[in-house]
Amino acid sequence: GTTASLLADAVTAGDYDGLFLDLTGLGLKQMRDLTSLTQSLDSVLGDKLLYLGVEGLVWDGEAYNGYDYAALAQEADKLVVRVPAVQEETGDGLVVAPPEPLEEIYYALSKLKGQVDGGKLSLLLTTTGTAWTDGRQESSLSAAQIQELRGSLFAEEYYSSRYACPYLTDASGEKLRVVWYLDGEAAAQRARMAAFFGVDSLCLSDLSSVAAWEDYNLLEGLK
Repeated sequence: GTTASLLADAVTAGDYDGLFLDLTGLGLKQMRDLTSLTQSLDSVLGDKLLYLGVEGLVWDGEAYNGYDYAALAQEADKLVVRVPAVQEETGDGLVVAPPEPLEEIYYALSKLKGQVDGGKLSLLLTTTGTAWTDGRQESSLSAAQIQELRGSLFAEEYYSSRYACPYLTDASGEKLRVVWYLDGEAAAQRARMAAFFGVDSLCLSDLSSVAAWEDYNLLEGLK
């Protein structure tokens, strides 16, 4: 349709290799529309790549979202699966919020097994950190900012074995702040979980943050 043609024209005008379309918050009523748009895009893009961002199903029983995964995978080159972070407040007011928790990755990819071939999937990893104060998300931090914070006299570093994720607390302000983030090893553990389901591709949310990851070489060989 018109939308697909406009998007394809923008890709051509910019001399891009393809299109990454990421639509969030879709419900059942939008499922047919997204499938139709994807079919049109696949047709008008020709040899250009088409990547689609999709929300993975989550463990806590939220209503089914607006993605016909099998139908979308027939048209798109990759479905980039977004897995929501866990957000739980502890008794002392700190927030547990590891990005892409292993449990949620396992659940989301297990639900896609049999619907979409693993080679058609890519797992989104959040390469920036999230800061929380008084139970509220405060800001995002780049890898450089996290490295600076790690060297602060007011910061304490920790590691959650359950979530395979590092975090730190920052006492430099009036109220204690907690920052959750992925390092190279945490990212590698998520990559290994994805590989268990035949997914050998990662999509990184912020490439500028990757260079500061320790053990980044653990991800070599992934697309």
